[in-house]
Amino acid sequence: MSKIENKLLNSVETAVDESLAGFICQYPGLQLHGPHRFVTKVENHISSNVAVISGGGSGHEPFCTGYVGNGMLAGAVAGGIFTSPPKSHILQAIKYLNKYYKGGILVIVPNYTGDCLNFGMAVEHSKNINIKIETFIVGEDYASGQNSIAGKRGMCGLLFVYKLAGALASEGKSLEEIIETLHLLHKNMSTLGICSKSCSLPGQSPLFHVPVDRMELGIGVHGEAGIETIVISTAKEIVSVILKKLCSQLKLQNCATKVAVLINNLGTITELELNIICNEVFNQLAKICVVKRFYSGTLMSSLDMTGFQISILKFPENEENEWIRLLDNETDAPRWIGSKMSVSDKTHVETQIYEPILENNYSKFKLSEDEKIKFKKCLQFVSNGILENEVKLNKLDSGCGDGDCGTTLRHLAEGMQQLISTLNFECPADLLQQLSDIAETKMGGTSGGIYSLCFSSMAKHFINSQENSLALVWAKAFQSGIKTIMKYSRARKGDRTIIDALEPAEKELFDSIVIKNESLKCALDKAREAAVSGCNATKYMEARAGRASYVNKEQLTDVDAGAFGFVICITAISQCF
Repeated sequence: MSKIENKLLNSVETAVDESLAGFICQYPGLQLHGPHRFVTKVENHISSNVAVISGGGSGHEPFCTGYVGNGMLAGAVAGGIFTSPPKSHILQAIKYLNKYYKGGILVIVPNYTGDCLNFGMAVEHSKNINIKIETFIVGEDYASGQNSIAGKRGMCGLLFVYKLAGALASEGKSLEEIIETLHLLHKNMSTLGICSKSCSLPGQSPLFHVPVDRMELGIGVHGEAGIETIVISTAKEIVSVILKKLCSQLKLQNCATKVAVLINNLGTITELELNIICNEVFNQLAKICVVKRFYSGTLMSSLDMTGFQISILKFPENEENEWIRLLDNETDAPRWIGSKMSVSDKTHVETQIYEPILENNYSKFKLSEDEKIKFKKCLQFVSNGILENEVKLNKLDSGCGDGDCGTTLRHLAEGMQQLISTLNFECPADLLQQLSDIAETKMGGTSGGIYSLCFSSMAKHFINSQENSLALVWAKAFQSGIKTIMKYSRARKGDRTIIDALEPAEKELFDSIVIKNESLKCALDKAREAAVSGCNATKYMEARAGRASYVNKEQLTDVDAGAFGFVICITAISQCF
């Protein structure tokens, strides 16, 4: 029995056949020729068109069976994992398609030694039995072939070849006409990939190791290491490194030059990350050329590799409209990512910049110059306290599964710092409403909702209050804020949430000012002590609300992150009085 590590397989030996069978379960409009591992459309009539066929090793799904359909491939042959299909299987696919396509067979081959040899043998055998057939080898990888007689490797740019060749074939173009277009296309595209983790074959360890703080540039889709190891960086900087090389090779210097772009997920990049990469690629390229078509997805994977590729196709000036038309040509190939939504003349992405829109609140409470300085200092202290404790807050929150409490509060802190010069410190009502807007737009999620509700409710209290004492209004406004949170949240004291720190702090602040007539400084100190005590108590509580309530209590061994976050805020405020 084969050892299978971290893979959802039945056995290594049957993986490819079961995968192909599963693919056909999803797309019964295609036909699997099981013994020979090739997929075709369900053919039922004779065509005078050219049949376009391709293939290669498995482990790159959806390549290339996913691109079988009208307007793309007529057939695809699958080999073993990262292994070329044998000549006999390729020959069977050619013979099958030759019965239905009388315009000839065009075999598109990824430039790898095994593929070139096995497809080459099948093509030569086909010619010996009078089948009209030609081969087109694709190799567009930037990182390979510079000093190798083997030439450049075939990467996800193969999809551009499949799409144009398939579209031309569907329009009845001859074998010679299609190949002529592909030669020009091949000269005008380039692909470069990067990864932070190599792939691993079933039952084996990763094919190469990438240090935690590094990325491998110029990797291959069969687990080949790259040409350079670079320090890991932001998506913006990584995309910049790749585009600089591709644009140099393709000589993209004229802002009027038009291109099509493919972003290929090599395996385990999340959709969130992929969209961020797309945004960077689109906007950075828009400064260099005109992006006419843009596609992304898991197109030609490398098992579980954590990485992506960028492939650029430059349109020759006299071919621009024709190639765009061919890319837009309709196809029912199940995994081609282009659609009607991919067609647009838009050449830039409009990004909305957050600008608070504030109404004039006619509150009678205005702060003096000294008070304005003091409250500005409060926000600075709160921001600094949050930023200094981001890592600790995330660690406290990690037991709940997301581990982002510190990061979320950092967004609040950074928002306050960025907009502090625009905040209206003279009018507390305006100030609180601005803070509510910042919490809502910058934080998001549950924490953003809690802080935004609290600030907004406090602002409303300031507007409507008839009290004469500023300290009294602060105490009652805070009480109003907590009541509003409780109105929309099921969490209560004892449920191991931020409420365990908020509620006792609010009670102490209210009692000290409203009932005992103590100073704001004394009231804030007592509120801080109550918040600390309430926060510390959460360490021994069973979570009954929030995300933590879904987690095994054995995972919760420290205080609640949200409660500790509020302790940081109230502590910073108390230090300013």
